[in-house]
Amino acid sequence: MGKSHASVGITADRLALLLEKQQQFEEASALYRRVLAIKIQTFGSVHEEIAITLSNLAGCLRLQHKEEEALELW
Repeated sequence: MGKSHASVGITADRLALLLEKQQQFEEASALYRRVLAIKIQTFGSVHEEIAITLSNLAGCLRLQHKEEEALELW
C-alpha cells in the first residue's frame, strides 16, 4: 500500500477533518488538497469520494473567509 492508496486518502481526509475541528484551517485545507489529488488518482475525477472531499475543502475555506474560492468547489 503506497502513499496514493485509496485507504490512505480516506484516512487523510479524516485527519483533515480533525484539524479543521481544532481550527487549524490552513493545515486542514492543505491536507484536503493532498487528499483530493490522491482520490482523483485512485478513483478518477467523477466519484462520490471526490465530491465528499471537495465539499469538505469548500467548508474549510469558508471558515477561513475564503468564500469565493469555496464557491468554486461547490
